[in-house]
Amino acid sequence: MYAGTGVGGTVFPFLIDALLKRFGFKATMLAVGLGFGVLNGSALFFIKRRIPIPRATPEHSPVIKVDWSVALTRAFWLGLGVLFLTSLGNFNPTLWIPCTLPHS
Repeated sequence: MYAGTGVGGTVFPFLIDALLKRFGFKATMLAVGLGFGVLNGSALFFIKRRIPIPRATPEHSPVIKVDWSVALTRAFWLGLGVLFLTSLGNFNPTLWIPCTLPHS
């Protein structure tokens, strides 16, 4: 996992820069989005469930009741804010490095 992160962080900015120069912003973003969607979608095939899916019986309703009261707590919103800011810190270098590389 860590090797893939390192290699991806090294290769991805150069790939994005080349795609931006050749195809433009819109085509690059569509290609990257579709590529991520296809790769992540195909990776889901190999994930094995730890807990089997229960069979629907009259005693066990297939409808899952979700308790949304956690969304009203301060801890939830603070945690969500920290995750949001952390994800911005991880995503921005990938987004902006191709724009700062010297153009030849």
